[in-house]
Amino acid sequence: MTTLEPFQNQRLNEDGYTVLSLKQMGVSISSPQELNDWLIQYPIQWRPYMFGQSRRTQLAGHVYTVSEYSPNLRIPTHHELSYTRHAPKWVIFYAHVPSEDGVMHLLDGRLVADSMQRDSLWQEKLKLGMTYAKCMPSEPHVGMGQTWMHHFGTDDQVVVDLYLQQNHIGFEWLENGWLRTEHHRPVLRHSEHRYPVWFAQPRLWDLKHRGLTYFLHHRPRAFWPTVIQWGDGTNISEECFGWLDDFEFQFNETIHLQQGDLLIVDNHRMAHGRGPFEGMRQHWVAMGDGRWNKSP
Repeated sequence: MTTLEPFQNQRLNEDGYTVLSLKQMGVSISSPQELNDWLIQYPIQWRPYMFGQSRRTQLAGHVYTVSEYSPNLRIPTHHELSYTRHAPKWVIFYAHVPSEDGVMHLLDGRLVADSMQRDSLWQEKLKLGMTYAKCMPSEPHVGMGQTWMHHFGTDDQVVVDLYLQQNHIGFEWLENGWLRTEHHRPVLRHSEHRYPVWFAQPRLWDLKHRGLTYFLHHRPRAFWPTVIQWGDGTNISEECFGWLDDFEFQFNETIHLQQGDLLIVDNHRMAHGRGPFEGMRQHWVAMGDGRWNKSP
């Protein structure tokens, strides 16, 4: 039986992430079920992927595919589920079949927040927070992303209503059976870390920035897949998006996982993303809360 010593190493505590070779730990993982069985030995409260923005497939227990976003496109760095009230503390990535040219990117959200607070472009905006709105179809629909059933892992509207109410998310069931939500979140996270963390996802929610301008011209706003604005209802400027892209390119850390590597990310501090890649790539992901403070 393995111990938790690798999870308590200095790099995880100081850098906000660590990469482990499960092979070197004597752990052989050949399926999502085996990864799930190995993870649940530890005292982490593993959790389902609820209200997530990325298209994922549940593979076994708490193990999912990583984002099924086009391999030709870059995924900007972001903190998982940062637009919810209870974003997971840990995000775990396992490289089952790594790609030769694919890399992951990590960015310390404290660095982003610190730079923003000293930049006149952001100083007043940071006080506003951001408003997130999403429209989810009741059946697969081109360009609309996941159905609301896929978002919440159930087809029971009562269960969905309860989740949204408990998380202070406004919602409306549309006449065609689609679900529209809207809620406000701060853009800085103040928690266990001494310094604030930039904790927002504008680049993954803004349709124009994502190149999905079709909806802006051909669909009523209530039926746009995602909408994001500052808390006062103003749009996020191209200058802000450009600043975020430039900062990421300048300060991100690049990680190239090998077969059998496990990347553990402190999601409350470090944002993650990935570059484009070619060929086969199978990475699996799990997320949860708690402390690595006991042996299985």
